Amino acid sequence: MSDKKIIFKTGEITYPDEWYVKNNIPKKPVLYTHQFLKEIAESTQGSSLELTHGNQTNDVVGYINGLELVDDELLANVYTEQSTENMGYSPEFGLDFKDIGEKYEAVNGELLKTILTDKPRSHILCNSIEGGSNMGDDKTIDILNKRISELERENEKWQRKAEVNKEKAEKFDELNSQVEELTKKNGELDKELEALKPKAEAYTKFEDKARADLLDKVFGNNEDAKKEFAEESIEKLQFLAKQKEMNVPPTGVGAGSAEGVGEGDGSGGNPTPEEKLDKQAEDALNYFKEINNGETPSFLNIEGGD
Repeated sequence: MSDKKIIFKTGEITYPDEWYVKNNIPKKPVLYTHQFLKEIAESTQGSSLELTHGNQTNDVVGYINGLELVDDELLANVYTEQSTENMGYSPEFGLDFKDIGEKYEAVNGELLKTILTDKPRSHILCNSIEGGSNMGDDKTIDILNKRISELERENEKWQRKAEVNKEKAEKFDELNSQVEELTKKNGELDKELEALKPKAEAYTKFEDKARADLLDKVFGNNEDAKKEFAEESIEKLQFLAKQKEMNVPPTGVGAGSAEGVGEGDGSGGNPTPEEKLDKQAEDALNYFKEINNGETPSFLNIEGGD
């Protein structure tokens, strides 16, 4: 069956909000001009006629051809066995939008296909002036609303990421400033340490010599004792040396000048000089062990004589 039908008309159309969101343009009317529809009629030999729209399962139920523009109405021959009672036609255009101030002008159009629908609408997503309603069908609205919700969630997610990144950037700047400050202070300390290095080396040499002298004074030839106390502080070694001086028997007493005092012979009588030195080193060693254990040195508990 063939019949000339009104497919579209010239005029302005203000679409639902979802349509502008879908096309990512601000909301204002779209103008379909006589020239736009004239170019469609002249460049189109025909198109398929489908029963549904908005998905990939549209049923082809016929075709249209013989397009012409008469009194600002786009007409076409319609060939279909499908009942068209209470039905309308929704051409699906491919086009560009020319911003002309308070509205857009449809330009560079082509007819992609024509939809036979009981809810004819008038926009590129299968809408038509004929039949009335400009609202999309429920499925299309649900899809658009779902997409809007997805975009809102994506936006919230990116906002949270931006806030986290901002906090990280601020923390980085703070830490970087601290690092720069510490690096500057460390540089100053390095210079001070470098300046003090000669003095430290001189002090170390002096301390080593003083320790060696004190070890000789306290322990004499007792090399084992020297090794054991080689790391002790100068203060402790000085104290030991002082104690040793206080406990050395008086000198200048001649042999036989006092009872029981004379040249030692190792037979249990008066000690020889070598034995005295050994005894002094042993006393110092025992003393030092005692004070390291927190005990009072035994030779300090000497009762006073006459």
